[in-house]
Amino acid sequence: TGHFNSGPGAYRGVAVSAAASDFTFTNLTWSLGDLVVTRPEGSSTLQYRINEATHDFHWTVDGHFNPKAFAPLLTQQERRGLDLFQFSVPPSVQGEVWGRLHQPGRLGFRAHLAATNLVFRHERFDHLDANIRYTNRCFTLTQTHIQHGTQHVFLPGARFDLDRERLSLTNAFAVANPMVVARAIGPKPAHSLAPYQFANPPTAHVNGSLRVHAPEQPDLRFDLAGGPFHYWRFNLPRVSATVRWLGRWVII
Repeated sequence: TGHFNSGPGAYRGVAVSAAASDFTFTNLTWSLGDLVVTRPEGSSTLQYRINEATHDFHWTVDGHFNPKAFAPLLTQQERRGLDLFQFSVPPSVQGEVWGRLHQPGRLGFRAHLAATNLVFRHERFDHLDANIRYTNRCFTLTQTHIQHGTQHVFLPGARFDLDRERLSLTNAFAVANPMVVARAIGPKPAHSLAPYQFANPPTAHVNGSLRVHAPEQPDLRFDLAGGPFHYWRFNLPRVSATVRWLGRWVII
């Protein structure tokens, strides 16, 4: 048992400006019960445990972090998902991380994340509040709120499969400009939806899935209502419709 107090250092490539904690080693297990680390974005409180025999580890986290700092812990494909986000203000994170050293496929975490002024695929959002879980190379989001000015999106359930690169939505609800969502998905959906224009953000319920890097293969259903609406020679004060986006077909 003991205590340490350190200046600049790093853990598996994740740099810190300072760190301090009590520690114990017993039954082949290291435990740091009150680890305080300091990085440029501020101080955070953590707990860490690792078994020397199995190399299984467990972290609990409470603080403000720039998620980009943890890129050295991720695989190349996992970093691609992280690179879709840009954070101008470090988000608040409370959660836990577990896994086994030298076996990236066993990495898992769950956390509550609150962020402001973030960018996803060059599309800026004012606020994000989400519960996130990652296991078996799949991200699951629950009770997620996204704010963009007066527009907002609520995702009771969303799932992103890294191996299949497929995003699935369940009972998503939005009062938002469809182009904001389309641009966040990618350039092809944005180009496809550009002719359909709402003067005011419509309400939308969305279910279904699509592959992020193959947006020509979606299976999505939108229940839309709003107006005024413009398409081609149609100028309508209000429309309501069910839109099925299936492969290369759009069925209204």
